[in-house]
Amino acid sequence: MAIVGGTDQVSAQTENAVKALGYHTERILAKDPYTMSVVVSGKPADSRTVLVVDANDTAGYVAAISGLGASSQQTVLLTNGAVVPDPVRTFLNKVPASAKVYAIGAQAQAAMKTTWSGRPATLAAIPLVGADPADSAGAV
Repeated sequence: MAIVGGTDQVSAQTENAVKALGYHTERILAKDPYTMSVVVSGKPADSRTVLVVDANDTAGYVAAISGLGASSQQTVLLTNGAVVPDPVRTFLNKVPASAKVYAIGAQAQAAMKTTWSGRPATLAAIPLVGADPADSAGAV
């Protein structure tokens, strides 16, 4: 079972309780939430649907991850407000031309419009932007 984040997110006590149930655990760590979103997303070439959301937009993030499941090919990447961080930009620039990329919320949309350098000409971010974060999340 993958545990995403350090002991400040999921305690060692919780991890030990999971192990006591007979599961093998593996912690996945990264230096920041943007890099973590890339690390857990797998290979860009396998991405079919990419949801990009501001790391500070809780409603948008919850909506984005709510559809994830074992068979999902949905990727969730995080922006830093209106900025696409380097690891996220690198990942986005490698997704297939057939992928659908969605920007959830105003900050993610601004990031995708202004700081997604190197964007393949065949890819564009489809905005899912409402009047407020909850409204944007409802569009997902």
